[in-house]
Amino acid sequence: MPKHWNPKIGATWSGYGRAPKWIATAKNRDRFLVDAATATAKSASATKAKAAGANVRGPQPPMYRNPKSGATWSGRGRAPAWIAEAKYRNNFS
Repeated sequence: MPKHWNPKIGATWSGYGRAPKWIATAKNRDRFLVDAATATAKSASATKAKAAGANVRGPQPPMYRNPKSGATWSGRGRAPAWIAEAKYRNNFS
């Protein structure tokens, strides 16, 4: 995902690695930001997700249930055969 964009030539830079010539000589890189408001909003939402426990270990509540056998799957890890073969997983929600 590009973080910086040069409107004159249309080049982008993610902010990782060595800076390209068009941004390396700039005194203020803020004018090349793709969208400053979006960048701050994304970082704030990422912080909230981590605080809410988005990456929780251990057993998770089931997200999918097989109506025939009653088997459940949390959506994490390898999918069981009954849902892996299904074309649409929405039928099991």
